[in-house]
Amino acid sequence: MTLKMRASFAGPQAAWTPRPERTGTYSQQSCKAFMHLIAVLTLCACSTAPAPPERFYRVEAPAASSTTSLPARIVVEPFEAYGVYNERPILYLSADASGTLQQYHYQFWGEPPGVMLHDALIAYLRTAFSGAQIESAGGRVRGDYVVHARLKRLEHRLGSPAQAQFAVEFRIVDAADNERAIVLFDDVAPAAGGSVGDFVLWMDQLLGKACAQLAGRRRELSSPARPSS
Repeated sequence: MTLKMRASFAGPQAAWTPRPERTGTYSQQSCKAFMHLIAVLTLCACSTAPAPPERFYRVEAPAASSTTSLPARIVVEPFEAYGVYNERPILYLSADASGTLQQYHYQFWGEPPGVMLHDALIAYLRTAFSGAQIESAGGRVRGDYVVHARLKRLEHRLGSPAQAQFAVEFRIVDAADNERAIVLFDDVAPAAGGSVGDFVLWMDQLLGKACAQLAGRRRELSSPARPSS
């Protein structure tokens, strides 16, 4: 039996075919995609508005309109302020928010409200009473009278017109810790313009009224009692 060889076998050299040279198709596509990404990111950066600048405020009561001689020591305790009322973002109440308090994002008090109001009250009392020692509570400081204060409202009420609201409770006790007087202050003022700056200006006036009411009550404690008729 004779085996026939396939005549079509051309040898190993005939099976080799040269590979085509690589072109720049893939590298060009990658470069285009990268440039497209850069263009998109640049467009997004240009279209995003910059954040507004942060602004900081403080409340300062006007000086007392009258001065009374008072040879006594008055100690002012730190303000009691709780929750969001002692945080630095300024609070506002929107006209359509159903009584929901909110915080401005870029408008802040310079200090926590409890610290800011405490310092403002001491500054006011020093102008209202000459000869008196007005001091902040601390250590073993004892006073003839001690003022306790609790912050209840400090907010910007938006609407037509916008308003500033301030509410505080003062308690005056003597050296024996006997309660001598309670002063409740709760008032609003039209914050013309509606801006936060307008609100702060009217808060100065409301704080001045609250301090004047406290000082007036303290003067009454020093006045001689009227004889009963």
